[in-house]
Amino acid sequence: QRGGEGVSMKLEKWAGQDFYWMIGKKWGSERRPIAVDVSGMWAVPGQDDDVVAISPDRSMVAWSDWLGAVHVGEPGKPPMNSWPAAPGGASRILELAWSPDGDRIVALGAGQALQVFDPQRPNRLSGGAVMGAPKGLVVIDNLRAVGWNSLGITCLNLYTLDIIGTWNLGVVRMAEIGPGGASAAISGQVSGVARIDVGALCPGAE
Repeated sequence: QRGGEGVSMKLEKWAGQDFYWMIGKKWGSERRPIAVDVSGMWAVPGQDDDVVAISPDRSMVAWSDWLGAVHVGEPGKPPMNSWPAAPGGASRILELAWSPDGDRIVALGAGQALQVFDPQRPNRLSGGAVMGAPKGLVVIDNLRAVGWNSLGITCLNLYTLDIIGTWNLGVVRMAEIGPGGASAAISGQVSGVARIDVGALCPGAE
């Protein structure tokens, strides 16, 4: 409700999960996305929120704003850390991804800009433009993430931002990386669902 009156809003599945729903932000200057799950209702603070991602243990939320800043904090509370848009980079954040233990947040921005944050620290850990920056990143651990680009499935080093492995599949139009980076649904020159040898693609990853 808003001002004692009911508000009609469209529900959308969040990340394809039946127990997460996103309510679109449709009202005034105080608009906020709201995620509804089995344990209650969460409101993300901020008037210009853009991309939202919940930590694996669901205790924290990371979100971006329209100026390219990234924020992290407890659901419904002011951010405990914020990082401004990277200098000289394209500002719009397109994707946010958490590591399994919640110790890393990876942000993909327009212009193939990548940034890595520790939610407990005020300074970004790494950042810069990456040729062929992978999309749809699934973070494996604090060092590596698996994603895809137009050539295939790739593995990214989160400290150096180097692509340390590529499974070349020709032209890839779209892909969805499975949990742990161990599988992928692929549409392109080669289409289908495939297992990924994470150890071979990401040397050192378990």
